Amino acid sequence: MDDYLDVTDRLIDDLIKRQLITDDGIEIFDPNEPEAFIRRLRSKWMELLS
Repeated sequence: MDDYLDVTDRLIDDLIKRQLITDDGIEIFDPNEPEAFIRRLRSKWMELLS
């Protein structure tokens, strides 16, 4: 794990810039534990299909 390079944010930022996904913020599961959250990302392709 010491050599692991997390590129998640870079990848998500690139997808947003390419207008493939939208970022709808975060959703916190428990207000007492704000570090437990999900990032609400939505595919633009799915919007076109619905």
